[in-house]
Amino acid sequence: FNNVVSAKIIPYSPSKKEQKEIEEKSNDQLLDIASSSAGLASSKAGNAVQTGGKVASLFGGGSEKKISKKDLKISQRRTKYSLLAPFKLPNNRNKQITFCNSSFPITSRNFIQFTYPKYNDRVQISPGYCSGSKAVNASSVLSFVNNQASGLGFDLPAGPIHLFRKEMNNLMVERISDSFIDKSSKNHEVHIVVEDLERLSAVRQQTGYNYDKTRLIIVETFEITVTNNRNEIIDVTVEDSLYRWVKWEITLSSHPYKLNKVHERLVSWDLTLDAFETTTISYTAFYNRFEEPL
Repeated sequence: FNNVVSAKIIPYSPSKKEQKEIEEKSNDQLLDIASSSAGLASSKAGNAVQTGGKVASLFGGGSEKKISKKDLKISQRRTKYSLLAPFKLPNNRNKQITFCNSSFPITSRNFIQFTYPKYNDRVQISPGYCSGSKAVNASSVLSFVNNQASGLGFDLPAGPIHLFRKEMNNLMVERISDSFIDKSSKNHEVHIVVEDLERLSAVRQQTGYNYDKTRLIIVETFEITVTNNRNEIIDVTVEDSLYRWVKWEITLSSHPYKLNKVHERLVSWDLTLDAFETTTISYTAFYNRFEEPL
């Protein structure tokens, strides 16, 4: 796994004193970035390297414009990455930076995942909280766990990712997909979309909800209807999230489910569907051990 980013210095408006110092220096002056660490900061334009008060955009996300105070404030939240080797970055130039290089096993599968709200440290008791009917299409994905066993184990920045496949004769490399990954935390599973799968979809629908204010428990039921309109037998993994509260359990499920080994609120079902088959997953989620919301 070779995660490569590009960096570019964005012009800024210096003070008169800084302008005088700049004029005294050569236009070809190089900015040394130590190999020990480089600060990658999140901004509206994407992740960034901050060097000497200038912000360098990563993944081609920046633009030739003055950095606003709001963006500079956001850039203070940064993650540091150790570089594999030192390098020099000339002003107004682009350069590829390799900060991780590792080989590890990946899993290829057909995958259905719904969009979830960000997890909250408070219980969510509203009946309609992310419970409306949702329809999604399946994707063919490659998955790996961002942990030390994979030679990673640190926060990965968001950005585009390019997938290549080596031919069996090891003489040719084929570019098979261009995708995008969100920021990935340590020990979380990363899914890279290879392609969207046509005629394989799912609809998620809340079928029941009960909040007991006296006993402080929530019981919620869902149905996930998976439809295979392809003329072939297909295996698919359907993933759902228990997003209302951290203390939960599934008390009833129509199909065997699996707990996610690296994420405490995710569950999944592995299905095999015949050609043109539709099946429905029904399950009940039970939440408890929370304080009464204010």
